[in-house]
Amino acid sequence: MESFVTLIQPFSGLVGVILGGVLSLFVQNSLYKNQARIRIIEKVYDKRLNAYEKLYVQIKNLRTMKPIYWDYSRADEEKLIRIPVIISDEESFNEYLSAINEAYHEYSHWYSTELNREYYYLQDYLLNLKEVFDNIPIEGRIEFGNDIRSDIIEIGSRFDSIFQDFYSNQIYKLDKESKLPERHKLQKEETYKRMEKTQLMRYRKMIENRNI
Repeated sequence: MESFVTLIQPFSGLVGVILGGVLSLFVQNSLYKNQARIRIIEKVYDKRLNAYEKLYVQIKNLRTMKPIYWDYSRADEEKLIRIPVIISDEESFNEYLSAINEAYHEYSHWYSTELNREYYYLQDYLLNLKEVFDNIPIEGRIEFGNDIRSDIIEIGSRFDSIFQDFYSNQIYKLDKESKLPERHKLQKEETYKRMEKTQLMRYRKMIENRNI
């Protein structure tokens, strides 16, 4: 009996050492994984934040207005005639198209489906804006620019809602939506419906009727 006790004590100690080592290794491995995950989250956070900020700057530029003159003959409160800076001249417009396209395509893989859809609607709008702007007589461009301000403000407000949701709710989420190609754009019917309500389309119809 004594020999059994003498043998079992060292064996029990050895088991304890092994279990302690295994437990320590498990804890260290868990800590390493958690630290690695935190580093990944930080990188994703920084990249997503940078992506949204780059596009946000371009949306701010879109909404920047250039004061032209005061028109006190107007009955409404908007007596200050303003136009979007991006259509001040052809060079400004082309520079803006290049800047927003570059900002979007460099970081598009970080954007939500909703933001992608709004961006492509904006592209459709800008394409039509370019075509209409080229057909507006120089003497009519100030009135045209002042009239489409409401379109630009409405588009900017939609982007603001998306950015606000991102900064408030989405920024820390890693489970980004899968982006299927067909989801990148609004349905054609919805795009046409929204576009038909714009001042831009009113001018486009005027130009089309004039050319008949």
